[in-house]
Amino acid sequence: EEISEIGTTVLAIPGVNAWRIAMPVLKDMGVEKVYLAFDADLVENQKVRKALIDFATELKRVGYNVIIAAWNPTQGKGLDDTMQAGFKPVFQRL
Repeated sequence: EEISEIGTTVLAIPGVNAWRIAMPVLKDMGVEKVYLAFDADLVENQKVRKALIDFATELKRVGYNVIIAAWNPTQGKGLDDTMQAGFKPVFQRL
């Protein structure tokens, strides 16, 4: 997928383990596809990685199409840092 095809609506959560609060919001929004873009420290941080897996698993369980955005941690910690530095994430559909 190309980043230009994603859209501009972003739903941020206050920490990786707070993903449950996003579930009713996503339902109310009526979306079918969810892109997850957790900070790149998930490569090294097992707690962040587990939160991403748990969130993606629950999204799939209730019927969402889930796509993970990933980038090299040297390009930036967050998606915003990465894009401001001129890099684009790669997308992996689950």
